[in-house]
Amino acid sequence: MDYYLLAEECENLCENYGVEISCASGEDVAVPGITPSQNKITGLLALLLQHTVTPSALRDIVDDWLLQ
Repeated sequence: MDYYLLAEECENLCENYGVEISCASGEDVAVPGITPSQNKITGLLALLLQHTVTPSALRDIVDDWLLQ
C-alpha cells in the first residue's frame, strides 16, 4: 500500500491537508481537507502507516480521529 499526504491551497494563502491510500489491487481512497494543521496531518499519516490502514477503512479511521 502507498500512503500520500494531500495538500490543497485555500483562498487566503493557507493549506488544507488530507490523506490518500492506494493499493496494488487498484483500490484508492482519498480524504481531502481534513485539517489545516501540517503537524496534525503528519501525526495522522504516521498512525495510518503504523497500523497498516487499508483504503476500505480509511474514512472510518479519519472520522474517529476527528472526534478526538
